[in-house]
Amino acid sequence: MIRIGCVLFTLVYTCFGQTSDTLNSMARESELYRSSTASINPTPQMVVNRVTEACQLVEKEGVKAFQQFRGKGSTFIFAGTYLWVSDLNGKMLMQPLKPKMENQNLSALKDSNGKRFVLEMINIAKQRGDGWVDYTWTMPHTKEQFLKLTYVKKCLCNGIEVFIGCSIDDKMVHQTSYSIE
Repeated sequence: MIRIGCVLFTLVYTCFGQTSDTLNSMARESELYRSSTASINPTPQMVVNRVTEACQLVEKEGVKAFQQFRGKGSTFIFAGTYLWVSDLNGKMLMQPLKPKMENQNLSALKDSNGKRFVLEMINIAKQRGDGWVDYTWTMPHTKEQFLKLTYVKKCLCNGIEVFIGCSIDDKMVHQTSYSIE
């Protein structure tokens, strides 16, 4: 499974010419675009719909679809949020705002309460196929903590099982009628 993940990663960056400079430039563009869409409050249904659409695209186009998840005008950067792709071992395959996270195994990450939330996302994707995970997130710059809710959905990318996730935070959640299943 590790070899398959490495092959997938190599395909993304070798075949599609994603250099570090290109990724950093796209990350800045993606963050600016994300910020420009933040006046719209995402609903849980909006998140589910976009992740489902992204899964369909990934199943059809494979890693080529990752290009559509980055940059200004991406339909997958919306309402102040964005989606990302990980393998079922916890390795980040595509992160539009933080490309340095790509190829990093995040399965051991814990929130401030000690919850291994990425591992929980992996388990939901493996066992149920899709679902919501809640965890506490600390903003790196302000150290402010808040509840984050992430919807994950398993799909196939070039024949390999991955999951796509998209998060909303408690400020967004309080403006909707959402509850965790």
